[in-house]
Amino acid sequence: QLSLTQLRSSAFSVVVRAQAEGELKFRADTHHAFASLQPIKAVPVPDDLRGRMLPYLETGGAAA
Repeated sequence: QLSLTQLRSSAFSVVVRAQAEGELKFRADTHHAFASLQPIKAVPVPDDLRGRMLPYLETGGAAA
């Protein structure tokens, strides 16, 4: 199971869960950020990608 748990202005968080026989076997919380390299700084999530991600945001996740 892949869940988008947070969508911010320049970053997002995802949780990956794996179950077998109804028991959670694996969980990974990952955090991703968009950044420029010259100079190194945060940049906004591209609008087209944000629009495609927003429907998958779990209830309670911040959409900034």
